[in-house]
Amino acid sequence: MLVGQEIVEEGDEDEHVKDVTTGDDALGDDTAAHGEVPTISQEPSIPSPTPPTLPPQPPQDIPSTSQVQHTPPQSPQAQPQPQPQPQQAADFPMSLLQEALDACATLTRRVEHLEYDKVVQALEITKLRVKKLEKGNKVKVLKLRRLKRVETS
Repeated sequence: MLVGQEIVEEGDEDEHVKDVTTGDDALGDDTAAHGEVPTISQEPSIPSPTPPTLPPQPPQDIPSTSQVQHTPPQSPQAQPQPQPQPQQAADFPMSLLQEALDACATLTRRVEHLEYDKVVQALEITKLRVKKLEKGNKVKVLKLRRLKRVETS
């Protein structure tokens, strides 16, 4: 903590001025006192980490949901995430991006077709139920008519 002292007389100003370079020689740091500035070439350079590159993989058949084995997610401590760098975008092959987009489009079409098939099957099931109920009602109506004839005769 610094405590300021009041200077009562004009002549005492010089007595309170402290030479800032007095302790520097004892510490061995005389570069600032003599006007020398350290340059970057004196400091060791740290190489920047290179982003990992994956070899291109051949296209594979997409497994159905019954064939997919779910694996638990890895803990974040096991694999540190590298910081994104603008250089990585230029190194990313466009063929892999196009392949991923094609796979996404294919899966989207599959889902749409499956949803359509599901609606068609539900409609067919409903029609079969109606047909079964109508047939059952027809049998009941015929039996009732027969009973009425037997009663009237």
